Amino acid sequence: MKQKIAVILICLLLYAVFIGSLIIEFDKRKVNYINENIDLLSAKVNATVENLKRFSMYVFEGSVNTPVVLSNVCSAWKADKNGRSVYREDLYEQMLPIYNRLLEYNFRQLHFHFPNSDSFLRMHSKADFGDNLACVTQ
Repeated sequence: MKQKIAVILICLLLYAVFIGSLIIEFDKRKVNYINENIDLLSAKVNATVENLKRFSMYVFEGSVNTPVVLSNVCSAWKADKNGRSVYREDLYEQMLPIYNRLLEYNFRQLHFHFPNSDSFLRMHSKADFGDNLACVTQ
């Protein structure tokens, strides 16, 4: 009887060791799988961010950093509140075809602001302006 109990205990012990090693191996594979997917996702996010940076610079250099736009924003910066409204409307009308084209590429944000961080024109929300972007509170 003692021998049967000893054999059963040894079998249970071996079974427990086997199951334990399977669990450890499964956990290792799971961690490796997660880490590989995190690395892959991170690479995709970094590539997307880099492409958006390049696209933003393309838009800026080709459509925003022009003498006409810069002159408009500079004049608005120097103008009073009423004068700024005229320049804002002019800039909005000038940039609207470009902005509509950007929307086709799911590029929604085109925002002009002054050197002091006051918002001048949000193409996606023309009526919202004048707030300071440096001190945004919730």
